[in-house]
Amino acid sequence: MRRAHLALILAVLLAVACLVDVVDGKAKKKKKAEGGKLSARDLAKYLGCQGCLAVTQTIYHQSKKLLDEGGGRKKTGEEPIMEMLEEVCDPDSELGEWLTKVDVVGETGELVLDIMSDYSECKGSECKALTKVCEDVKTEIGDSEIAGKVYRGHYMTSADSFSQAMCGKVSKFCPGRKLAGKRVDEPFDAADQELIKAKRVQKSLKGSGMSGQIYDRDTIQDEMEAMEEKMDGMGMGDEWRKTRDALRSKEKVLGGGQQEGNGG
Repeated sequence: MRRAHLALILAVLLAVACLVDVVDGKAKKKKKAEGGKLSARDLAKYLGCQGCLAVTQTIYHQSKKLLDEGGGRKKTGEEPIMEMLEEVCDPDSELGEWLTKVDVVGETGELVLDIMSDYSECKGSECKALTKVCEDVKTEIGDSEIAGKVYRGHYMTSADSFSQAMCGKVSKFCPGRKLAGKRVDEPFDAADQELIKAKRVQKSLKGSGMSGQIYDRDTIQDEMEAMEEKMDGMGMGDEWRKTRDALRSKEKVLGGGQQEGNGG
């Protein structure tokens, strides 16, 4: 009698456990169908192909610029390309600032990238996910391999040819994965553009040995004038002024040549 009673209790417990598993499974499927906010790491899994194409096209254009300014492949060499690759995935650098202008569009299936007119501060999961993909591309292919392809002119007939070959032949980022569930599409958060410029100046000044704090416009002007006097004392004043004026001209061109983009 006791054995029969224990067997009955065990059977009830097993039935309850199975019911809990079924209910839990349905809840998880419902949550997946309703969608949620993906972490940068999870989102990066679905941006492999699109991200790789964007990264390698950026590398193509930056490389072409270096080769043209350097007077061709032989005169330029691989070193400037390697130096460019060190910064192309850093959203806080000038060469990596393109990452802060990309919006990920789509809630399910194939996610796409849209280039915006303004910069963000790269605080959201979308920018961080794309930054991770950028680093993953460089890690998988290798900086020296990328620089070597560029230097030898492999696949360099066009940006599309280069990116398609690097992402689908040299590596296997393409074709990419499609998101089976649904995610919350993070709105593009354009930052204060003046603050972005100030941070770039901050980083530039810090790199040159000056203080790393955020400066207001008047303080930056004072620092620039102090640097000009210092350069004059070293006999390099004219060169300093040429560089300063060139940077200002570049900033005006970049500021006036932005195109409109659509949010996700």
